[in-house]
Amino acid sequence: MRVIVFLLVMMPFSTMAQDCLSESEAFFGLVAAKWAVNEGIEKHPEKFDNEKWLYIWAGNGSVFKKKNISEGKGKSMARMVAKNDFSESPEVEVNIFEDYWYLSCEINKKGDRVIPLEEIAKDSLLDCWSAASSRSEFQSCLLPLVKLS
Repeated sequence: MRVIVFLLVMMPFSTMAQDCLSESEAFFGLVAAKWAVNEGIEKHPEKFDNEKWLYIWAGNGSVFKKKNISEGKGKSMARMVAKNDFSESPEVEVNIFEDYWYLSCEINKKGDRVIPLEEIAKDSLLDCWSAASSRSEFQSCLLPLVKLS
């Protein structure tokens, strides 16, 4: 009986962590869309008359639906990706967006505040990525950059 109560009490916490992780995994598609949109704008600028984030958001509707991400949150994610360029490496771009989103989501759920990604020095983010040999090391390095003291 105690085990069932414990599991029921702990279930919302693991679900919240899972939501943050699931949301962060959407950035693979968002970054891929951003690169495709950037290439399209470069080759055919006349075909792109809206803001870049709209094309990124529209191209990821199925990802947002699959991961159960609300329209508002999806738009926020697309805007963040459109506003920030960190590297010519897709791996670096995806890792920064994924782990920033994951950490900021977890921090917000605890009631603490985060620093907007565009306010974090690009060099600091890239230094963390270069110095880390694992995802947990990367997140440990990012945490003080993301969490507002």
